Amino acid sequence: MEIEKENDINNDTNNFINSKKKRSSDEAEIINNIEDKNQENEQIMFEIKRSRTKNDGFSVDSDFEKDNSSKSETINKSDSKKENNEEEEDFDETELEKDHHYCLNRLYLKRIIRENHASPIRQIVFNHKSLPGSEFDASNIVATVAKAGITIYDNEHCGNHFDIMNHFILNGQGYLPGPNGKPPIVEGQMNTMCWVRKIDDAIMATAGVDKVIHILSLSYLKEIVNLIGHEDAIEDLKSHPKNNNIILSSSSDGTIRIWDIYKEKCICIYKLKYNPTVIDVDDKGKTIIVGTEAGYVIECNIPEWISDENIYNKEINTNDIPFIFYTDSKYQRILNSEKKVHSTLIDSIGYIGNNNILSKDINGHIYEWDLETEEIIKEFKHRSLMRQNRCRFGISYDKSLFVVGTAFGTALIFDLNEGKIITEIGHKRSTDPVKCSIFTQNCKSIIYTSDNATIWRFDYVSKKQKKEWENWRHAHPEIANK
Repeated sequence: MEIEKENDINNDTNNFINSKKKRSSDEAEIINNIEDKNQENEQIMFEIKRSRTKNDGFSVDSDFEKDNSSKSETINKSDSKKENNEEEEDFDETELEKDHHYCLNRLYLKRIIRENHASPIRQIVFNHKSLPGSEFDASNIVATVAKAGITIYDNEHCGNHFDIMNHFILNGQGYLPGPNGKPPIVEGQMNTMCWVRKIDDAIMATAGVDKVIHILSLSYLKEIVNLIGHEDAIEDLKSHPKNNNIILSSSSDGTIRIWDIYKEKCICIYKLKYNPTVIDVDDKGKTIIVGTEAGYVIECNIPEWISDENIYNKEINTNDIPFIFYTDSKYQRILNSEKKVHSTLIDSIGYIGNNNILSKDINGHIYEWDLETEEIIKEFKHRSLMRQNRCRFGISYDKSLFVVGTAFGTALIFDLNEGKIITEIGHKRSTDPVKCSIFTQNCKSIIYTSDNATIWRFDYVSKKQKKEWENWRHAHPEIANK
């Protein structure tokens, strides 16, 4: 793997900024409309210019915009302080850093990693949700899925670097034994993964074209279970938010399946009218939302007993397992059957509220819509989304933001509440289509992966740290200019 030098990256980023300043006046007008919410804020903005690293067609200077009077007062106080103190080290950004917009407008490229398999990275997933009372805190761990393996990184604890921890190879040619010492079944492309919460371990499930769900233990560094039953490639996996024994899978065989990974049983099978591509589960564990190849969205109800431990233990041992739910049953509902929201394959979908979902198709159409009324609430547009690209978006931990990759090697960050773009990040070396993107838990970093097996991490950089960088570069021009 190749990790680029930080100084070279920053130089390249600055060159990229200058090269992109020639963008058309139409795009500049779009950006101004996004950033200048009203005339009063606009006046404040031009008085308090904040430097940022913009990576694709945005101005190097950013106007920091606030929405309410209390935050505006904070800006005015900061402005007054800046006038009274010429040295930028004295400027306190503590309050401003609580605002997502402020931090996301000041992202700098900090890490580039190229994985050695040289194939597209299909998914990147944080293990954010640890069990209450668990001493095993794995919230810093992030994993990528590509080719026939998973690579696990520590995003936080090793000197704030993005450091490799483990690499699982599922083709029998590496150092990963199969269950009971047997080699894995076949070599194949892994498409997806999810984390499963456990009190003393970090459990991963991964699957792809070999039709098998592989359950892996990070603590024991081995594959512990194979779940077999799907008849075609598995496209997506999700863990159940309430029952930590349960995962859900979608497959090109036209089914959604619910599994108990420790009993190695398939509990429920939903036989769908359209092939599913992506799925998500609501926070209460009651419904599954399904994106399909045909552009339809299907809502599947999860039996209530799956979330009830006492009833679950009784049902799981009956002879009726697995339960099969067909298209015309009460457990399935095609939401947009009369008026399709999407006209082509849906490649990303997620819950952003009790009744609202966010969905995206490969043509770059992104909608927020109401599950009950099936009406579109917002449409998210940008000219960088106009070229076809299959990629997964990432929704922030507090579900107020989402980030989505483009076919041009950049990532767009949107505010879900305002329905507007916050910023676009990228780098001149990042030219391949972005396949997936995610936020860190505090929303101060964005990580996205590319078609060429590279991982790009952009971090928020304070004014004080930026000033320290600039001082170092002036003090060491012979190194900084290399």
